[in-house]
Amino acid sequence: MDFITGLPRSGTGYDMIMVVVDRFSKMAHFIPAHKRLNAAACARLFSDNVIKLHGVPQRIVSDKDIRFMNKFWQTLHYLNGSSLLFSTTNQPETDVGDLVLVHRDAFGVNIRYTKIQPVWYGPYRLVKKINDNAYEVDLPVINLEDRESNVQWIKYYKENPNIYQEPPRTEREMLARINELSGIGGWSEEPGKEKTYDVFWKDCDQTLARKVPERIFNQAALSLRQILMYKAELIQKHEQV
Repeated sequence: MDFITGLPRSGTGYDMIMVVVDRFSKMAHFIPAHKRLNAAACARLFSDNVIKLHGVPQRIVSDKDIRFMNKFWQTLHYLNGSSLLFSTTNQPETDVGDLVLVHRDAFGVNIRYTKIQPVWYGPYRLVKKINDNAYEVDLPVINLEDRESNVQWIKYYKENPNIYQEPPRTEREMLARINELSGIGGWSEEPGKEKTYDVFWKDCDQTLARKVPERIFNQAALSLRQILMYKAELIQKHEQV
């Protein structure tokens, strides 16, 4: 992330360009900004123009000082609901009723799962505090035990008012919007079951993933699937370094 300064003021009042470049794909975003941009405003621009399309990055390289970047990350976490839900053992009861995201590992670790990037499902509502380490979450399952989640797999969900769409929930909705895929979080290949993909959707909150069956995923345009798999391979190679 860098900034182009020393520019004449545009007709709309901008006099700086915020530049964000993905180090692997070399994709770049050039975002109009003001030279008086502070850390919080910078985070909002980053969230609206980058995270909205690509999700939250694992790291950001910038020559800004540590105080600027600390405030930047704090605001970014706040805007995207990515601060950890529980940092102490004395969490107040007021957490019940909050909307949260649940990490896919809360549903069991599948040895045939290929992880590309963190996958969170939801949002779901906290129903009841079971103890200091677990909550009952309003998951779409019948068995009560399957609705219990350890706090390590839960984080607050903060709705972004600038995002006007929700990821599709039914297979019919997924099929209708299959060419709106923006990224892949991973895929599961359990023996005897259909392969599924955890995917993200354009113009939706990039912290939310949906599980899509392979038969529906394959209905996406071939060029789109190739781009998504290429991006996934780049992320995998980076993680293996």
